[in-house]
Amino acid sequence: MKHPGLAITAIELAQGAPPHSEVKQVFQVILKIATGGPPSLNDPSSASPPFRSFLAAGLDVNPSSRPSAAGLGEHPFVAAASPDNLVELVSSQRDGGSGGENSNSFARQPSAAYSSDGSTLGV
Repeated sequence: MKHPGLAITAIELAQGAPPHSEVKQVFQVILKIATGGPPSLNDPSSASPPFRSFLAAGLDVNPSSRPSAAGLGEHPFVAAASPDNLVELVSSQRDGGSGGENSNSFARQPSAAYSSDGSTLGV
């Protein structure tokens, strides 16, 4: 499937809110989506070049040239990720982290992380 949903979810995770969340009228959001370009980060300079490249690929307005979700899974941004990096990031946020203005993505700390069988993970 070549839907931009994965990249939009990545924006939401990075910013702590979905694109256009500042617009309160549903019709205005629909109009903005239909007539505007693809959504973007509020502050693109705060994101790494690989992440910006990932978003650009996932938000390509031409569906025939936009990679599928599986194709995005092979993007260098995703390929460079490791579970250890994620555990380290989540742990640092639970311990107070660096905080700052651009740390909205982990503002709400989960009480526990669960595996697919429902058991608690040691994150």
